[in-house]
Amino acid sequence: MPWIGRWLLWTGSLSVLFLLVALLFERAFVDLIEVVMQPWFAFCRSVSPEEWQTLGNIPLGLSWMISGVLFYASLLGATAVGLVVVWNKITSK
Repeated sequence: MPWIGRWLLWTGSLSVLFLLVALLFERAFVDLIEVVMQPWFAFCRSVSPEEWQTLGNIPLGLSWMISGVLFYASLLGATAVGLVVVWNKITSK
């Protein structure tokens, strides 16, 4: 399988896993997300218009959270695939 297929497989699997954990362990997941995704939320705050950032805007917060989960899953997937590719090159010599 080419590396892009592996990356998409890892990203999709991690995204589904993270969102399943979010559904099963909601309170603990939200507490963890507030700490881990602080840089992502800062980025989202900077690109979103001020008018959208009203107190209690649940759909905006959920979209920030889901996009952050997808972004972090894609980063982790790329890291995993990169490590596998490097490992295969090292062991094939």
